[in-house]
Amino acid sequence: MDAIRSNLPYMLKGLELSLEYSVAALLLAVVLGGSFGTLFYSLPRRVVRWPILAWVGLFRNTPLIVQLYIWYFGVPYAGIKLSAGTAAIVGLGFYGSSYVTEIVRSGLSSVGDEQEEAALAIGLTRRDAVRRVIWPQALPVLIPPMTNEAVALFKNSSLLGFITVSELTLRTQEAISTTFASLPLYLTAGGMYLVINVAFSVAMRRLEHRTALHRNASAREARRTARSLTTSA
Repeated sequence: MDAIRSNLPYMLKGLELSLEYSVAALLLAVVLGGSFGTLFYSLPRRVVRWPILAWVGLFRNTPLIVQLYIWYFGVPYAGIKLSAGTAAIVGLGFYGSSYVTEIVRSGLSSVGDEQEEAALAIGLTRRDAVRRVIWPQALPVLIPPMTNEAVALFKNSSLLGFITVSELTLRTQEAISTTFASLPLYLTAGGMYLVINVAFSVAMRRLEHRTALHRNASAREARRTARSLTTSA
């Protein structure tokens, strides 16, 4: 207990850094992955799809730790010097974007061709159909896998210590090197990861529930409107 008490502030600072880098990387992953996934769905031409498939294949099929090493230790050979923090955000963000791309692509595809055909039939362009019809219906479907990806990204932030980022896991190991209290300190660090991920998952589950209620209410309203129009006709 003394080891935990004396090192808790130091570990909490590491947790704060882990969260900062994870949030920044998640934003980068969502922007890149959301854009690539939407482009892949909206533009069926192979000339657009092949580069996206190459991006996804490159970052999904190589270990994250190797990617981090390349960004921090390898890229300087090309004359580009990245700080540890920048390499961490870029490495995590690009890695996460490959998964987000697939999540968005499959989510948009799950809405179904009928919705797109109906939107095109009423005069919308394909771009407007994706933005105004497909995306709003796909959003509730995307929440669970995006939650899983955010949790995975936060857990993967424990690898950032290998490129000298002073995150939670690295600080825990440093504390253990002076106290030798490996079990209580590792359990404390694991508890921190657990609390953050469970709290985030619960919050996203509530958001998913509210989104589902809103979607069901909108569907009921649309059915009532259709019935009233049918009756009046």
